Amino acid sequence: MSITSSELYQCSGLVSSIQANKKAVFSKYLQNADFAISTDAKTSTIDKNAKYLAFPFFVNYSNVILGIYSEGEEHASSDRQMMVKSTDGGLTYTKTVFFENSTGAYDFSLFEGVIPDGGYTILKTFTITNNAGVFSATQTSFVNFDGDNFALWSAISRTGGIDYRTGYANDRVALFQSTDNGITWTGKSIIMEGAGQMVSEAGIVYKGSSDFVVIVRSSLQDNNRLYQVESGNKGVSWGTPTLLNSEINGTQPNLVLLPSGNLLLSVGDRSGSSGVSGGKSSYFNNNTGVNFYISIDGGASWNSPVKVDGTYSIDGGQPCTIKHPDGGDRVYIPYYARNDVSTNPNIYSVTLTTTNL
Repeated sequence: MSITSSELYQCSGLVSSIQANKKAVFSKYLQNADFAISTDAKTSTIDKNAKYLAFPFFVNYSNVILGIYSEGEEHASSDRQMMVKSTDGGLTYTKTVFFENSTGAYDFSLFEGVIPDGGYTILKTFTITNNAGVFSATQTSFVNFDGDNFALWSAISRTGGIDYRTGYANDRVALFQSTDNGITWTGKSIIMEGAGQMVSEAGIVYKGSSDFVVIVRSSLQDNNRLYQVESGNKGVSWGTPTLLNSEINGTQPNLVLLPSGNLLLSVGDRSGSSGVSGGKSSYFNNNTGVNFYISIDGGASWNSPVKVDGTYSIDGGQPCTIKHPDGGDRVYIPYYARNDVSTNPNIYSVTLTTTNL
């Protein structure tokens, strides 16, 4: 199955507030022609059918885009994990059923010729390994740590031969590490105690010099406000959580360190009015949808939001931004979105260059 892309322009103890800074001189939403041309923005429909498609998790593996996402009858009730592969930077895709819940059967065919002998990758809670041409998967959804059963969630941040990711449980967020290429995970430290803030999903990125940055979702705060937490010793200990500016909010935060050294934070935005009106997406910043933010100073400040797509009501999000195979500060942002009142959400992507943002 192949899907072609189209040009976008055709279509308690918690301290406050890291401020947003503004850089671009044009309105930063994807129907703006100046924005689309400046960023060389392109979209694709990765998958669209009558099922509920959601929760994408993608990686760039040696310049091949690999990703999985859930397919089922309703939200958070999947029947299987679908998988796609793109060898041309997201212009076309090959698709298969990666994992069938009812049978426990895997299809590893899209990893063949991509992951070499001894190689591995991590997609959601699955670690896929190639051992002498034989592929296998290990699934780790929860890890017991410090008296709680944490759900592993975030994209992977790897440094010094160790994989790191976050997990959440009972209003706490923790750091987990794997020293055996994702086969087993152990808790390292508590990143944040929510103190009634209902914290959960947290994106993590290693920015060098032993420094981690983590962005944490709070469900109690209005519009899913976000906290920023940092460590200067590779997660041994953490600083005081900082409540970000109210303009910076959302669900399922994802962090990427770009080659320029800039940080990119992408989120599902559930604030404002519905991002779909009259059957069309609304790209303005006061609508629900998918946003991202850029920091040019290591997370000390963040720019104003860029609206990637609108969603009907709050049914969509979970952007899983990765570096694009073209290199530089070009990114590929897969996400799920419901774009019509009568349909289930589908899987889409936006590819753009962030240099001018």
